[in-house]
Amino acid sequence: MGERLSTTFGMLESLPLLPTRNQVLLPGGRLELDVSRPRSVSLVRSLPVERQPAVVVCPQRDPAADEPADGASLYPVGVLARVVNREERAPGRFALTVEGGPRVRLVEVDASGAHPRARVHLAQEMPLSRAALAAELNGLVTEALPTPPPQVAEALASGEPGRVADAVGMHVPASTEARAGLLAAAHLDERLDVAQRIVAAHRDWQQSLGALDLPTGDRMRQPWPLAADVEARVTRDLANGTLQPDEAADLRFFAAEGYVVWEGLLAPEDVDALVADVRRIGEHPGCFLTTDHRNGRGFRYSGGDFDTFESIFDTYVNFESARRLSFHPKVLRFLELLFDAPPVAFQQLLFQRSNGHPLHQDTAYVCVQEPLMLAATWIALEDVVAGRGELTYYARSHRIPHQFFKDGSKRFNPEFDDEAARRQNLVDQCLAAGCEKRDFIAKKGDVFVWSADLVHGSNPRTLPEAETRLSCVTHYCPKTSSPLWFYLYPEHQGLQAYGDRAWIASSHYRLPTEGDGMARPSFRLPLPS
Repeated sequence: MGERLSTTFGMLESLPLLPTRNQVLLPGGRLELDVSRPRSVSLVRSLPVERQPAVVVCPQRDPAADEPADGASLYPVGVLARVVNREERAPGRFALTVEGGPRVRLVEVDASGAHPRARVHLAQEMPLSRAALAAELNGLVTEALPTPPPQVAEALASGEPGRVADAVGMHVPASTEARAGLLAAAHLDERLDVAQRIVAAHRDWQQSLGALDLPTGDRMRQPWPLAADVEARVTRDLANGTLQPDEAADLRFFAAEGYVVWEGLLAPEDVDALVADVRRIGEHPGCFLTTDHRNGRGFRYSGGDFDTFESIFDTYVNFESARRLSFHPKVLRFLELLFDAPPVAFQQLLFQRSNGHPLHQDTAYVCVQEPLMLAATWIALEDVVAGRGELTYYARSHRIPHQFFKDGSKRFNPEFDDEAARRQNLVDQCLAAGCEKRDFIAKKGDVFVWSADLVHGSNPRTLPEAETRLSCVTHYCPKTSSPLWFYLYPEHQGLQAYGDRAWIASSHYRLPTEGDGMARPSFRLPLPS
């Protein structure tokens, strides 16, 4: 391990303990950890610099907790790891690369010092008793991963069943709970069983996604007002009374321009209720997922230090005030007309400042089973001031030719697609089509509704970054379709009814929620250690 460890009957001396959130290190694996929690930073600073020190790396049970209070807050098995690289990327923030050694079982955790320490037992490995398990796992890995990651291929070549299982846990997508279960499996038979379940779930996900036969080109269905015969249906529905004159005017404008604006739609007291709820998020630590732009990261759980800087995801899960605005009767009715089906709000971002998003089409980043069966609302929670990154868009840009990426879909893939070239192509197409670029200098309570392919973004900020631009964006699809993350995260496929005509979904929370308290996010991406 690079540092001599004294052992007595398998017991190791007290060692520094580094808890991880949404990340599990397995024997033989490597992880680069973003270390920025104060006690973890204290641990890193305490390690000797002239050698590769040993630390116990163990996953937290609740990733939303700021700090594990004791051993019960952690999974019972971790690994004895060595630190192979550390880099201080900013004051109080380290990139730490650790390599997993043998499994260890926590015996005692001391959280009273500047950083936690643990006494651990080396976990005894029980030998394989069912020889067929190894062959079954190898066959399943070969079936599910025709081109396996190099680490998995090397493990297969080694002929060591335990190494194959651990490589699967490190390199095949799986939940923290599944990986922690693999880590805790003392008996090799059990470990291979867990690894098989991980690979089988990945195979099933691949097959379900392939079976969707996601539409491309002319096969893509779109909301009926965007079809060629919109006027015939509007005229018919006006005549039979199923459509009111103001609704017909909105649908015609939406069909022609790709958006519609309702000025002053939302009552000031309803807007104020949501803003007041947001201001109190700091009172509910761990119950909200926010951006972490201030620290150069994508995400964090909310804490007591929440202020007016970061954006918040899916506020409609915990706030009735957000649901009330997202499904205002006029919004709900328009979405029902647009989709010919009950709407599902499946993604929401509450922006306290401009996000600075460049011009784009939602179909590239907000992916649903039917790419064009998508709409969004932008709600002004305060008067918009020019220079604070106001919303901008190209009117009628929903009619420009479809923009396909290298895989033939409308979904952007950062591994293969040139985002800057795509963005410039969008602008060129808008200019060629004579689309007018407009800015939305909204007033509090105004609502902007746009179609899936309307080109839009934020103007650059010219005023101080601290000045707010409070707004709420919600994406919707019909209940007859679904966002693609349903197939990535099956545990997040649940829907929660809002009244008897609408639904909400979330890739960050498990729905429907239980009880009257605040729901806590169940988030998969790595969080700072």
